[in-house]
Amino acid sequence: MQSFDLQGDPVLETFECAGRFGSICGNIRQELRLDARATWEYAAATLSLRARHVGGMEFDAAALGRRATFPTSTIGSHTYFDVEGGYDLTESVELKAGVTNLLDEDPPIVVGTGGTGPTANTFPGVYDPLCRFVHARVTVRF
Repeated sequence: MQSFDLQGDPVLETFECAGRFGSICGNIRQELRLDARATWEYAAATLSLRARHVGGMEFDAAALGRRATFPTSTIGSHTYFDVEGGYDLTESVELKAGVTNLLDEDPPIVVGTGGTGPTANTFPGVYDPLCRFVHARVTVRF
């Protein structure tokens, strides 16, 4: 488990921010984040599955027993799955296609995170704010 102690002033006690977010800890401080990938290769073909997991978190003032002034007091855990396949047509031409966030998992809505635009109600550096994303590419080596 990850630890993230924060001490705002030398006369104040330290506060554990791992797994918390809010007015004391600031942005999200993940306590648990896992990333795993399995890849299958056969001749010129590849298939890869990736799992990304972010553990649940709580608003930091709630951990101190204070009434939460932040509209969101907890964020549940989230798991995303990505898949990608590829095929080598020749030694110099490779095709790849995939889907990021395969199950179209929505990011948590966290009111009060600040910012503007379509990601203003979540933490886009941690969660997929744009949901499912399909991509393809052709690589040609000269």
